[in-house]
Formats: sequence, C-alpha cells, structure tokens
Amino acid sequence: MPRPAYSSPNEAQDENAPRKYRALRIPLNEYEFNLLDALSKKTGRSRLSTIRWALKKMADDERIPA
Repeated sequence: MPRPAYSSPNEAQDENAPRKYRALRIPLNEYEFNLLDALSKKTGRSRLSTIRWALKKMADDERIPA
C-alpha cells in the first residue's frame, strides 16, 4: 500500500512543510542559469530558494490560490 505524501491534510497547503512531495530536474541554458545565478546572488538566496521565491512571488502577483 502506498504511503501518503503528507502526514496531515493541512501539510499540502503549508509552504513550510517538508519538501518530500516531488523533485524536479530543470534543464537550463546558459542564459537562464546566469540569470538565476545573478538573481540568487542579488537576493542572498540559494539558487533553489530563488526558484521557490520566484514561484511564490509570481503566484501572489497573479493572485493564484495555493
């Protein structure tokens, strides 16, 4: 029997929940990588944190509910 992805129903909506649901491998070209690198350095975040931050910012700006 498959293990549930979350330990509680509210965990699916918790932005601070453990990151064990899915993993992505994102191919980037050199331009995209350099843009990500520059943005992460400017904001003081890791590259992965910068992607998460940008995703949340875009969703908030577009008023997309979680």
